[in-house]
Amino acid sequence: MKDINLLKYSLLKLSEKNGLDLINGSADYNQDWGGELEARTEQMFGDLAHFIGALNKDDQVDQLAALLRLRARLLDLSNFFSDLYEDVNYLIECDSINWPEIPDSYSY
Repeated sequence: MKDINLLKYSLLKLSEKNGLDLINGSADYNQDWGGELEARTEQMFGDLAHFIGALNKDDQVDQLAALLRLRARLLDLSNFFSDLYEDVNYLIECDSINWPEIPDSYSY
């Protein structure tokens, strides 16, 4: 997996370059994003493995319990990325950065 901390450092660099403060943004910039993402993903895959085991045992109570845990883990991952999205969106839309217009002829 690529290091998502590169995103953190890049966002902080852009914000500092433009006199902005992301420390109070949606994402936690004091956190190791790579470690956090890895831990949350491992938890989700652990719950997925439990669900698959419950499917193989045909145990509906265990299936439901696993699905409830899996849903919570997926929401947790979604919130992690939602916080990143919010800070990226803030940098795009903030008035402190005088972004140029992207010409129609621009090719990414």
